[in-house]
Amino acid sequence: MKKIAITSVLSSSLLFGALSESEILEIVKGGNSNLKYSIESRKNLPNTNYEEIKIKMSDGKNSVYTALYSDGKYIFPDIIDVKNRFSYLANFENEQNKIALKEASKSLGKVIKSLPKDSIITLGNDKDKEVKYLFTDPDCPYCRQDLELIENKLKNSNLKVILAPVASHGIPAIKKSIAILDEVKDAKDDASKIAILRKYFLPDAKEPQNISDKRVSQFKSQVDKIYATGAVRGVPTLIDEKDLGL
Repeated sequence: MKKIAITSVLSSSLLFGALSESEILEIVKGGNSNLKYSIESRKNLPNTNYEEIKIKMSDGKNSVYTALYSDGKYIFPDIIDVKNRFSYLANFENEQNKIALKEASKSLGKVIKSLPKDSIITLGNDKDKEVKYLFTDPDCPYCRQDLELIENKLKNSNLKVILAPVASHGIPAIKKSIAILDEVKDAKDDASKIAILRKYFLPDAKEPQNISDKRVSQFKSQVDKIYATGAVRGVPTLIDEKDLGL
């Protein structure tokens, strides 16, 4: 999601009487007329004299949320419980991140459903094990390390491997990914598939030369859709099938 930059105009020194929604929004908006602001909710914080005010900010296409805190007289950008070392704003942001990731995962699930079946490498076929999706990149050093542990992962889960090279690894990683998928089609078992993955994941693996620009472009478009959801923010990434709505 496109980020909306917000400059806070709030200060804990602002004194209020009865805080109406219009008063709060007037302070939040300041001189910014490019965004639309609204109050999504107001709730009392347990065991405190403060309320948490959830603010929605939108540019017409994308929305983000933040929170303010008030005791009915003053308004604050955060309330910190010093004794318990607890920030209410940090807690709010963590919850918002969880919600955003959940929605992003659902979007990713829709993208996965649209992918060609032969672009997903299936490892494991145990009905008693959960299914997890592994997003990986042949030119990623961390993915190489992760690949060394793949047999251990298969002890507890079935895996669906999706090659998703990060943009910085460029055409070579895309071509290696395509070559892996081409060779895996003829693999008879998991060991053979893993061997093919490891061959192209080697640090000195050569860039395949017999792959057309058209196939590179098509594969790049597929990978871009995966990252556009925001559910995969780097590789390797492992996501439970149930979290993807699949």
